[in-house]
Amino acid sequence: MVSNIFILAFLWYASGKTVRYFLSNKATLVARLIKTVEVIAVNGKNEPIETPNGKFYAEEYQLPKVFVDYINCAKVNFNQESVGCGEFMPKGHELLFPKYELPSEVSNIVKCLDTKTNPLSPEEVVAFFKGYNENQGEDEKLETMPVKFERHYLSEFQELVTLKDDGSGFAVVEWNSAGPMSGNMAILANLQSPVDVKYLHEKKAPTIEEVARWIFRK
Repeated sequence: MVSNIFILAFLWYASGKTVRYFLSNKATLVARLIKTVEVIAVNGKNEPIETPNGKFYAEEYQLPKVFVDYINCAKVNFNQESVGCGEFMPKGHELLFPKYELPSEVSNIVKCLDTKTNPLSPEEVVAFFKGYNENQGEDEKLETMPVKFERHYLSEFQELVTLKDDGSGFAVVEWNSAGPMSGNMAILANLQSPVDVKYLHEKKAPTIEEVARWIFRK
């Protein structure tokens, strides 16, 4: 589901020309970019990313800030005191959004994304964003930054998520309204509340479209 949201973000942020000349013709390339982000998040700082062009380490890559934040949210400490004593890990199951019919451009990319999809090399990632930005307006070009690993704590998140009792989806609960990290990132990273929802204030969950449109416009 997260990969679909990332693909939707590329689609909805794109200009008409970017959709026509890049996204519609580069389904495999977009799938490989998403795969690269996923593999970096899983491998972390010390495990190299294997690509057809060789092995590379995460900090050799440059990605949009939201992807770097997502990578850093693969492991989140409960608080500063818990550092070195284990980490608060997102649950393994996938969060459920209401049924959503993907646009045809996204469906084509999703079909290219599977366990056999190869990550991109750092140079190929640079070329990807150069190609994406070619037909974007000056204020709509996607900027990238080096992948740097930072420690995050649950207290930084404005909201967290929790599964609904009936298993039909998820609820968003208020956690720390003054935190610098949006609840949308908690949704993407599947950061679930350690406190039962009945003790917290439940908020209206965003739609898959709202989360996807937030990614490059936050």
